[in-house]
Parts: sequence; C-alpha cells; structure tokens
Amino acid sequence: MIPSIKSQNVTTLDLNSNHLELIANYSLSGIPNLISLNLSWNCAPGKVRAEGETCKLTIEHNAFNGLCNLQSLSLAGNSLTVVPWLPSSLKLLDLEMNNIVTLGLQNISGIVNLRKLYLGMNCYYRNPCNSSFTFLKDMFKDAKSLSILSLRFNNLTSVPLGLPPTLLHLDLSENQIAEIKNSDFNSLTKLEHLNLQWNCQRCDHSSQPCFPCANNSALRIHPDAFHHLKNLRKLKLRGNSLRKINDSLFVSLTSLRSLDVSDNFLAYDIVNGTFFSMLSTVTQLCMNYNYVPGMFFPKLTLSPSFADMHSLKYLFLDGYFFGHLDEKGIEPLLMLSDLQIITFRTNFIDQVNLTLFAKAPSLKLIDLSRNILTLANLCERSQGFTENVPPSLSQEMTLSEYYPHWSYSTGGRGTLPHHTYYFDFPSCENFNRTLDLSFNNIRRIEPEFF
Repeated sequence: MIPSIKSQNVTTLDLNSNHLELIANYSLSGIPNLISLNLSWNCAPGKVRAEGETCKLTIEHNAFNGLCNLQSLSLAGNSLTVVPWLPSSLKLLDLEMNNIVTLGLQNISGIVNLRKLYLGMNCYYRNPCNSSFTFLKDMFKDAKSLSILSLRFNNLTSVPLGLPPTLLHLDLSENQIAEIKNSDFNSLTKLEHLNLQWNCQRCDHSSQPCFPCANNSALRIHPDAFHHLKNLRKLKLRGNSLRKINDSLFVSLTSLRSLDVSDNFLAYDIVNGTFFSMLSTVTQLCMNYNYVPGMFFPKLTLSPSFADMHSLKYLFLDGYFFGHLDEKGIEPLLMLSDLQIITFRTNFIDQVNLTLFAKAPSLKLIDLSRNILTLANLCERSQGFTENVPPSLSQEMTLSEYYPHWSYSTGGRGTLPHHTYYFDFPSCENFNRTLDLSFNNIRRIEPEFF
C-alpha cells in the first residue's frame, strides 16, 4: 500500500516497480501539491510478468481528485483495463503496457493542457488482447495542446481518425496498418516527426515475432499521403516491405532532414530510383538491409539522383550485399560537399581502392567493417609482384558493416541515435578522418595503402 505521507512540500513521488494493490480515494490526500507521480510497473500484464506471479492493481475513481497541480502521471505496466478519473492539470500521461483496448472522449475529457500521451503496447504479441486498439472518433476533441502521441504496438489496422492538428510527433510503428490513405494526415500540418516503421514487416531476417501484410505485400502509401506535411523533419518507413518509392511522396516535404527506409526491398531503387532527387534537404539517410534475398551484386552502382541530395551528411548503406566498390559506382556521393559519414558494413565487399575517398574531402568517417577485405593480396596482384612483396593500394579493395554499440540492429527495433556517429574510440573524434576496417580478413596494413 502507499505509505501515509502528509506534506504540503512534496511535489514528486516515485512508486515505480513496487507491488501496490490499491490506490484508494484517500491514498494521496496528504500530498495535494504533487506535480509528478510515477505509479508504473506495479502489476505488469500477464505475459510480461514473471511466471506464476499474480497481481491486481485497483485505482479507485477519485484517487487523483485532489491533485490539482499534477502535471505528469505514469501508469504504465499496471494491467489497467479502464482509465481512472484524471485531473485537468495533466501535461504528460503514460498508459503504455496496460490492457486498455478502447478509448473515447470521456477518458481525457477536460484535459486541455495535455501535451504528451503515451498509449503504446496495450495490444500486441507480448501483451495480447485478441483485437485491435480502438479509438472513438471524438477521442481527441478536447486535446487542444497535444503535441506528442505514441500509439505503437497496438494492432492498429488503419490510421485513427480525428487526430489533433496540434501534433508534432506521431508514432504509429509496429502496428498492422496496410495502407496510408490520401487524407490520413491532412490535418497534421504542424507534424515534425512521423514514425510508420514495421507495419508491413519484412520477415526474412527478423530475430523476433514478425507480422507481414497479406501475401507479403508492401505498405501501400498514397502518392499524396504526405502532401500537407510541410513541417515534417523526420520520417521513418523502415521495415515495410517497400519495393519502390514514388517520387511524389516527398515533393511537399521541404523541411525533411532525416529519412529511414532500412529493412525494405529497395535494392533496385538504390541503383535506378529517382526519388533521391526529391531529398535535397535531407541530412541523414538510412538504407540498411535492402538486399534482395538470395542475390549478390558484383559491384555497387548508385543512382545518379543521389547527386541531388546536396544537404546529405550521413549515409548508412549496410547489408546491400555486393563485392566491388569503385569510384564510378559511388560517383554521385563524391559530388556531395557536406557528406561526413558513410557506412558500408556487412556487404561482403572484397575489393576497394581506399584512395577513392580522397575525392570526398568532407568525409570524417568511412566504415568498411564486417566485410571480407584482405587488402594485401589485392595490392600484391595490382602491382604484378610476387606474394612476398609488400602490397601497394593502387587497386580496389574491400570494406565492411555497422557499429555494434549503436542501438540499431537488423532484427531488433532499435533507433539510430543522433548524439554520436562514432564507434567506441572517442579519441577518433579528434581526427579529421576515421577509417573503420575492423572485422575483415586484413593481415597487415601499410602506410602506402592510403
């Protein structure tokens, strides 16, 4: 039970991860000036809790009635099936990992100051509900200030209607949405971050339960679905089985800075796609693991339209699966004056001429790790010398893959962080250029290689 506390000075109370069974109407009456209250993880949903563990948390209807100053309330991980009465002063409400499957206006009525609402993981494979999360159409009628809304992992089959036009961040990831319609985001003109990843999931390299759309089809996105999102800065389309991207998707996204289309089937768009020409404002592009199952490309050839990405700073192109990396194949990248970081991890590269990167003086990090480069044998062959002669790096050699300390992975659902792009050698940040050749087949490295 909640300990008896009587104080006008207490503004923060954290009862996270205990074994509370009852929040009574009187439990919090002695601390009326609470601003932040964390009651999360006192009774995790059945499949999430420890085997054999039983629990039930009851929150009486007026438990929060006297908390007129409460701004932040976390009720995540409590197996709740209904939303208790909530004070109108709330700005942040976390209801993730409960058993709530239906919400309407009555649940957040009058909370006009609510800015952040987290409703994810109420209905998915680890917390099954045998249905999908349902929003009544008037759900957000009073949400005049809501800027962040998370609906991830809820078995949603379509974009909810009536989303508030005040939204800046919207997370619809890990649902079962098969189609993005023309009008789904028409009212969200202020939106800055949109996460649609892992809805029509690509499953051939998944390390956790995977749920493709019917017939392994791609997420269907209407060409004008993003037409009104002129303030969008970050778009995540990762893991949606996309095979081709329509140029018109990005015509109106004049503020876009970050695009993630990893874990799709865009191998041929990398070679021939023209949508890159629509991404002149994008600074970060993630295209990892767009390989074709069972196919290995002799060399990497990038679409000429990459050259139109004039603002590009960070390009991640791991898991494409090719053998040869040469200047002609990546010529469009060598034209980009702001390009700082490029990764070619886990591609099975066996040939590359490292001197080609000298043509891109802005590059600070080149990651060729986790490939099958040897360097020495190729250099010896390039000069026509015998096996015992030290190599020179005039011919093309191999490269590699990706940073394990980053939280991004092929099978998981991590997110590439913004705060650092360097591997676990902080001192490398002090150098003008870093080349990562780790996890290859290199026996020795000579100064003349570079």
